[in-house]
Amino acid sequence: MKPKRAKKKAAYYIIVSVITIIILLFIIRLATKPKVAAEVNGDIITMKELDYFYNRFKEQNPETDKNFVLNQLIANKVIVQEAINQDISVTKEEIDSVIMNTEDFYKRGIDELSNEQDITPDHLKIKIREQLLMKRLLDKEISVSITDEELKSFYDRNKDQFKLKKAVNVSHILLNTEEEAFKIKSELESGTNFYELAKSKSQDPSAKQNNGNIGLVEERQTVKEFEDVVFKLKKGEVGGPFKTTYGYHIVLIEDVIEEKMLSFDEVRDKLKEFLTEERKKQSYADLVRKLVNKAQIKKYIK
Repeated sequence: MKPKRAKKKAAYYIIVSVITIIILLFIIRLATKPKVAAEVNGDIITMKELDYFYNRFKEQNPETDKNFVLNQLIANKVIVQEAINQDISVTKEEIDSVIMNTEDFYKRGIDELSNEQDITPDHLKIKIREQLLMKRLLDKEISVSITDEELKSFYDRNKDQFKLKKAVNVSHILLNTEEEAFKIKSELESGTNFYELAKSKSQDPSAKQNNGNIGLVEERQTVKEFEDVVFKLKKGEVGGPFKTTYGYHIVLIEDVIEEKMLSFDEVRDKLKEFLTEERKKQSYADLVRKLVNKAQIKKYIK
């Protein structure tokens, strides 16, 4: 073989080898490139991130739709982007402060993330930064003020919502048979302590912890047979035995709360909190709608 031809052949093999390496690197990159669920103004939401939050949502509500979760992630993304566009920033010290003040929660998050491939503690810090950016933008953009006139107007238009129904605070001893119930009634009449009998004899599993106390029962909240007895008794009176679908009851009336219309002054502070929160929710929805409408969004899941 002539030297010139050998050099050409060697150069050919080098070029082929380089091209082969480039192709292999490209294939590897494609194989390791994260699957994308959506793009928001060029920023991606990965399928891994979507699946992570989808599974968390499903723990709370098994009927959660994946598109619903994706829309929540998109909403978060456009808010973070808007915060950055408005030069809102978060320092490393602020992120560290959040971690320090929520150390147990942060450690639990790290433990969860350690089970997720390709996710590191740095991802959790990124999420903390995003949450701080979102909060600062929302604090800046959403300002709600409720006047006394608005509060009074809402109160006057919705008075039925501020009417307390008659209620009784009831404790009971639940027995399986009428014979057992009358035996317990005799012990009560002989002076045995109601709560001790509730703890030792009641078939209600919670009686050992709460001395048989059911709590407040409003009208039309429980079975008729129970209400027919307890709403006729006065505070401190014992009633029964009587039968319901649950068994035989002996009841003690701890307190009676008569039906009452709460005054405006009684509900003013709570009403203001409620209306303020409702206005904030509406303002948040309006802001997200505006940002989503002007964003370039591509979804890759059906």
